Amino acid sequence: MDFISFDDLLFKHYIKFKYNVSGYCSYESPHHLFKIEDTIHYKSLIKSDYSDYEKLISTTKQKEHSKEDFLKLKNNFNIETLKENKIKILWNDKLKKYTIEDGCHRLSVIKFKNLDDNGNMPKEWFNIKGSK
Repeated sequence: MDFISFDDLLFKHYIKFKYNVSGYCSYESPHHLFKIEDTIHYKSLIKSDYSDYEKLISTTKQKEHSKEDFLKLKNNFNIETLKENKIKILWNDKLKKYTIEDGCHRLSVIKFKNLDDNGNMPKEWFNIKGSK
């Protein structure tokens, strides 16, 4: 089985509030690109502090997201849902990494709950556009 590693993924953040972006890997306007450990989503889970997450979704007007929905996902996540609702990633030839198009919340929960295999996840969890 082929795998995708967290090391091969970059998470996009459109940051429109005062935030220390140290740890970002690259900038592709208007997004800062981060490794999972440095994302607002994952840091919120680790610290149980969702203030930056709430600022992110508020300032970028992401009405489809909320702290409450993120906590529901964290508490009720079922890995089997990835068979039908795959994480969307796109190969970035310049960066030699995949960027996440849809799935930052799910990937953060996977990492937080240690549902990966030492940082690796089956390719079947992903809808991949572009190629290495």
